[in-house]
Amino acid sequence: MSEKSVEDLNKDLKNYEKAKVEERSHYICHGAKTSCNMGTREARLIVKKSHGVYIKKRAQLNKEDFISNVNIMPMGICKCSSNPNNKQDDVKNEEETPEEKIDAMIGDIVEVFTETDADRAEDELAQSSLCTPMINMPWQGTKDNLIIGGKETLLDTSVINCAYGGKITITFDGQEE
Repeated sequence: MSEKSVEDLNKDLKNYEKAKVEERSHYICHGAKTSCNMGTREARLIVKKSHGVYIKKRAQLNKEDFISNVNIMPMGICKCSSNPNNKQDDVKNEEETPEEKIDAMIGDIVEVFTETDADRAEDELAQSSLCTPMINMPWQGTKDNLIIGGKETLLDTSVINCAYGGKITITFDGQEE
């Protein structure tokens, strides 16, 4: 029996670990749920046109199903500070004079005692940016040895990054329970 190099042993270990992850993974179907660590809610993952492979009558997705507002739907309100729509409030506050800042603080204190929760939620929504996923690259961590529609198969362990800084994961595989 020949001895393996350390590099070969490390490669074997990585292949074994990858196989174990894939063994526990599920394939992703139309209607799966996604979540962004910078969003406020889950959203559905959509496949507009089937790649011809189904699980329980649901179309399966591949790594190229990453188009914003086509495959990946908005996930509530974006909390990411690098989203340019969220920076407008910061710029506005920098332009305020000290007197305007004091007036705003007094207004905030008065509102605490007079404003309802619904009013505060409405104000928060108006000052925030709705999630608009900005995806520039395909899903990562796909099953490279199972091809659907000419591309690697999407798994529930696959991830994708939003250009604004969020990390999008799959929380439900879309297969009927």
